[in-house]
Amino acid sequence: MNNKEVGRHLVIITGTVLVILAVGMLTIHLHDENKKEVLSQIQHHQLSHAQNLARQIETFFGNYSQLLQAASSFGSSQQDGAKGMIAYMQAHVKQQEKAIIKSASFCDEIGTMIYSTEGKMTRLTEGRSDFFPLAKKMGRNGRVFVSPPIFESGSPRLLLATPLYRDASDAKHSQSNGNFAGVLSLTIDPKEFLVNQLHFLGSPINLHQMWIMDKDGKLLFQSGHPEMVSRNIYQKDESCNQCHPSFHYVEKILKEKEGTVDYDLRNSPRKIAAFAPMNFENVSWTVVINSPYDEVEAFERKSLRKHLTLSGIVVLALVGASMLIVGNERLKVRAQEEAKHWREKRAAEEALKESEKQLRHLSSQLLTAQETERRRISKELHDELGGALTVLKLRLSFIGKQLKEDQVTVREECETLSRYIHQVIENVRRLSRDLTPSILEDVGLSAAIRWLITHSNKNYNINTTLDVIDIDDIDRLFPQDAEIIIYRILQEALTNIGKHAQAKNVSVVIKKHDDRVSFSAEDDGIGFDVPRSATVNPDEKGLGLTIMDERARMLKGSLEVWSEEGKGTRISFHIPLGRGGSA
Repeated sequence: MNNKEVGRHLVIITGTVLVILAVGMLTIHLHDENKKEVLSQIQHHQLSHAQNLARQIETFFGNYSQLLQAASSFGSSQQDGAKGMIAYMQAHVKQQEKAIIKSASFCDEIGTMIYSTEGKMTRLTEGRSDFFPLAKKMGRNGRVFVSPPIFESGSPRLLLATPLYRDASDAKHSQSNGNFAGVLSLTIDPKEFLVNQLHFLGSPINLHQMWIMDKDGKLLFQSGHPEMVSRNIYQKDESCNQCHPSFHYVEKILKEKEGTVDYDLRNSPRKIAAFAPMNFENVSWTVVINSPYDEVEAFERKSLRKHLTLSGIVVLALVGASMLIVGNERLKVRAQEEAKHWREKRAAEEALKESEKQLRHLSSQLLTAQETERRRISKELHDELGGALTVLKLRLSFIGKQLKEDQVTVREECETLSRYIHQVIENVRRLSRDLTPSILEDVGLSAAIRWLITHSNKNYNINTTLDVIDIDDIDRLFPQDAEIIIYRILQEALTNIGKHAQAKNVSVVIKKHDDRVSFSAEDDGIGFDVPRSATVNPDEKGLGLTIMDERARMLKGSLEVWSEEGKGTRISFHIPLGRGGSA
């Protein structure tokens, strides 16, 4: 073996060693990056759960505050009046929330229980020395307040209450300027409430992973360690240090109000936590959700095994290639180059196919999630906000009817507000219909498309016509999940035309072929350069056509766009009938 061959072999061996080292460093780097990404995702999900739970608590308190205030207007100091107020509240408590509302009570100005659904006629001040001072502190403005946690039979309870005042006519309600007359209250089981809300939100978080404390650092709820409830971090003793090396993380939570934090406990795995604020009337709480670091560590070990396996394969391949090259340099070098080129090309093709497959799956999931979220928001707008506005309108009407004949100005103002609330209700209903067209579920795709065209004509002042060819009943051609996708594509097409085309006329044509149904929307607007638009930065050209194309692909269909500047635009898409259709 001559010196030249020895030099070549040394170069090959040195190069192999360097590549192995590079692969090892890259493996470590990728492992660290994956660990950071997973940690970030877990923290983001935890924060989202904490924010949602805090909003649910605020909504719950808000709903029952309205109920307490409404009920207080029916009351009197006698037992029958108390029963009337409580009966009104019980009639408005939802079936699934009866386990949360443990009792409804009315007590007089000295704390004597006048009536309670529990049947125990005790003094409300027993074990609750700070309750009545807090009630009187709220004043005569009809406000509702939340009491600090109270322990009954070893279980924490909260009181949601409103003070009542007596006016000159001896009537009791929450907005008079008379003397303090008592308190109307609901007793809430926070544990049952939190279990119900976690189930409602579909959260993977269990009750032991969350805790709540007030702005002063006092722990209000912790099902995993109930003995810690009512303790304050600023009044810690030696027993606290047995589990907590430091309370800096709690101080950070109290200071920042919202965010994420890591912390350690003695004889326990490291934890990650997210926290969000909850503010209602007289209370300011922080909702905290924590998880052990095990999730990140489990992924870290799995990721490390994969990277080490990949690195091992690469190392073995490099060593084997080096041995073959040393044995027959010229032939092996050529074979290695060809094999390397083939592997890289094949790997790139497969990676591209897999990446495209994953991207389309993700796009489909995102669009499906978007539709689901639209339904949820639409339902909440219609059921929650619409219902609340309707109650407000009825209460305002009731107030107007109670006014005296000489209070003309106030009565007119009530009528004006009632009309305004009615308009707001109509706007909420319109927004709910725009988010999820109920007409599509009620009467089918054909009627929904006609409604969409009428709506487009009205909004954009465009003359849109519909022509249905060779179709007896379009509502029987596609399943419901396909109909909403078809509707969204047409909706996006007409919206783009209305916003950008500057068109006067639009023709929508639906035609049935042997194996598919074609939909097209053609306008006489300004048009655009399609090839040039395809090369524009996605951030500049928008996502309208991209989303339409992806929706068509979700139904195994295709989208076509034709346009010329000054000659209008035609958007067509074709949906195969084999996709769950009747043909």
